Amino acid sequence: MQLRVLSTLLNEMDGVAPLSHVLLIGATNRPDLLDAALMRPGRFDELVEVTPPDAAGRGHVLRLRAARMPLSREVDLEAIARECEGWSGAQLSALCREAGMCSLREHLETPSAAPRHFRAAMSLVHGTPQSLLGAHVASWAGPHGSSPAAPPGAIGAAGRRPGV
Repeated sequence: MQLRVLSTLLNEMDGVAPLSHVLLIGATNRPDLLDAALMRPGRFDELVEVTPPDAAGRGHVLRLRAARMPLSREVDLEAIARECEGWSGAQLSALCREAGMCSLREHLETPSAAPRHFRAAMSLVHGTPQSLLGAHVASWAGPHGSSPAAPPGAIGAAGRRPGV
């Protein structure tokens, strides 16, 4: 089934009849699973990098997600943000949710998430393994003109260029 879907998509992208006013947008958080045929020159005109947030961004996400959570005074969201390098916003949200659940499991009547709950949650919610992304992502450099190598979470926009 997957092969037929891929074949149909490639045929539509490379079809005989010229396409106009067509924009195809694709996104992945698993570039290592993309078929090489999708990344051939001319298929995607642009690759847009969507990187995981930096330390300040991670701190902002954690503050937003923990805003309505009862936290103990010992919880340092900025320190947690520094420990979670490479984590996406979704992973940080899951971390807060799981820390809250750990707290609820411990004290249902008066839950208050403590550093130990965040540590326990970190063992359950993992950041993106960089080993999945490495060489495969780096191989995207070059065939796409001036576009740099697409990093983790790259989004591509495709469509036929006028006259192509």
